[in-house]
Amino acid sequence: FELQDTATDNSFFSNGFYTGIYCRYSSSYAINKFYFDDFYCGPIQVDTIPPSFVSLSVIDSLHLDLNFSEGISLSTAQDTLNYIVNNGIGKPSSITRDAMDYKIIHLTFSTPFVTGTTYTIIASNLKDFSDNIILNPVTEQFIWYRAVPFDVQINEIMANPTPIIGLPDAEYIELYNRSVYDINLTNWTLTIGTSTNVFPSVKIPANNYLIICTQANQALLQPYGNTVGIISSTTALVDAGKSIILKNNEAQLISYIEYSDTWYRSTNKDNGGWSLEQIDPMNPCGEYANWTASSDPKGGTPGKINSVYHSNPDNINPELFRAILTLPDTLLLTFSETLFGNDTLNVTDFSVNHAIGNPVSAIFTDITKKKIKLIFNQTFIKDTIYEVTVLGQLKDCAGNIITTLNKAQFAIPDSIDTNSFIINEVLFNPYTGGTDYIELYNNTSKIYDLRDAKLFIVGDVDTLSYSITTDGFYLFPDNYVVLSTDPNKIYPFYSYPGKKVFLKMDKMPSYNSADGRVTVVNKSLQIVDDLSYTESMQFKLLNSFQGVSLERIHPDQITQDAKNWHSAAESAGFGTPGYKNSQYAQFETFDGEITIEPEVFSPDNDGFNDLLNIRYKFDEPGYVANVTIFDARGRKIKSLISNEMLAVEGYFTWDGLNDYNHKASIGMYVVFVEVFNLNGKTKHFKKTCVLGSKL
Repeated sequence: FELQDTATDNSFFSNGFYTGIYCRYSSSYAINKFYFDDFYCGPIQVDTIPPSFVSLSVIDSLHLDLNFSEGISLSTAQDTLNYIVNNGIGKPSSITRDAMDYKIIHLTFSTPFVTGTTYTIIASNLKDFSDNIILNPVTEQFIWYRAVPFDVQINEIMANPTPIIGLPDAEYIELYNRSVYDINLTNWTLTIGTSTNVFPSVKIPANNYLIICTQANQALLQPYGNTVGIISSTTALVDAGKSIILKNNEAQLISYIEYSDTWYRSTNKDNGGWSLEQIDPMNPCGEYANWTASSDPKGGTPGKINSVYHSNPDNINPELFRAILTLPDTLLLTFSETLFGNDTLNVTDFSVNHAIGNPVSAIFTDITKKKIKLIFNQTFIKDTIYEVTVLGQLKDCAGNIITTLNKAQFAIPDSIDTNSFIINEVLFNPYTGGTDYIELYNNTSKIYDLRDAKLFIVGDVDTLSYSITTDGFYLFPDNYVVLSTDPNKIYPFYSYPGKKVFLKMDKMPSYNSADGRVTVVNKSLQIVDDLSYTESMQFKLLNSFQGVSLERIHPDQITQDAKNWHSAAESAGFGTPGYKNSQYAQFETFDGEITIEPEVFSPDNDGFNDLLNIRYKFDEPGYVANVTIFDARGRKIKSLISNEMLAVEGYFTWDGLNDYNHKASIGMYVVFVEVFNLNGKTKHFKKTCVLGSKL
């Protein structure tokens, strides 16, 4: 600046133009008490520029906001005659000029906009504070669109950005708007686990993306696309998995996933640095089947189309998995997948036989819409097997309709005691990327609810128990159930009859690949069945035991008998989760004291006659046995049993191996059995068999 003149009091006069500020200082106003803004010095300015329209915001189905270049006078801003909307909407019912920003006008209508419809608003006769009238009436088109579930989707998750592959060290979630409309996310919520985050005023354009992160990381991710920093913690996401819920400003569920580290499908990528990407946005409820690790060299694709994107449609109809009584008059139905195609349920869509009929109430019980609670006006009785039928056209997220007459049986279960059901198959050394499983089989005529059973660990000091299920699972006679922490890690490796035989446990014991113990107890911790296994129970000629389950041979023979277990057949894929064991055998009745079956066996682990069974039955106890195998030339091949105390009835098995654990040659063999007791009674038996092989 340039000094023009000085003055010490208000008596100074000058022919020049100047301006100044008089400040009276005191002890209380000595420091930092006077503030000044911009100054103008010159002729009086007159506003002759009319206001102009800047933007329109659709708030919801009844509210619009208009934004202008300058403040609008109150009288013209709030005159309802100055606004009109076509397509039957008409004038606003009320108008409010914003109390803080006079450039914004809030319009409220009594007739709601129809979602997806294009409207035109005309605003005229609006003036600024200098009475400048807007030159031309504002004519602006707008669309109000009510987002429906899966219009906006959780599309990518970077749960652990370290080690860094090529993206910033920042967690993020990517949303994708698959609709053809821009969608306003203002006051929407994103809940990660138990932490809820609220969106500010932000839009996600049609067919576009929004990256969500912490405020501190927003600048790091902004170069990759539209970004908003609302996540409250830098460690909100975890590798192992969490639930993520997206709701609109009316608390309606728009998108939901509960991811886990198995979704990566890669042990090289599930430890960090790589994002999880959705494969096909048209299959939003695909869960594990529709997610995988990013294949982009940077480790992820924030703000752009996913690297793994391809068509991956859901063509599978939803299925009723099971029905469980939770109260004497209440039934819980569990389905194979989310039923998001149905906002409401009709009681006539469900019916129970034995003259029970339709429920009086039908509601979803969980956010995933996989469970439906039915309440009836009468109670169910014991010793009756009921059947519930789904009659209505329930739909999944992709619009697939549940197949006609989907049914599930249920009953009031029996109490679980010792030997109520058996351990039938164990996988304790899974493939890489796989997981352990335990198969149970009900070889009785009763019905059991696995809510009343647990897997148990007997320790030297402490004991641990793991609930098999909290929702319930009825194990009917001659039925199987496969227990694991993640059935998705079993499906790729083995054949199975259907997913309804699998029961996912939150936690289960870790079974050692060399030896261990599987114990099932009831709610009183009484042992139901118990197996101590070792790797030596596997077929010794296998090159590797990894991925090979151990199968029970005879359901009715005792569990803790190594002879009653064998490796699953190679022809069955080394495992038979959920259906009859490949090594299953049932003894035939026989007369006499010693018999062998089958007469021809082929120990090649193909699931057909892999073992020779040497059965015995005596009329008195106390015998001791020696069993020796000779070839057709009389040479000793195998000392099978030496001085073993016998029961009255039992069996031995020969797996076709000689004393050196080499497979015996094809041919005829003699099984020599010698038994004796302390009274000097001795018996000798010779039985022949044939060891065969496929040509």
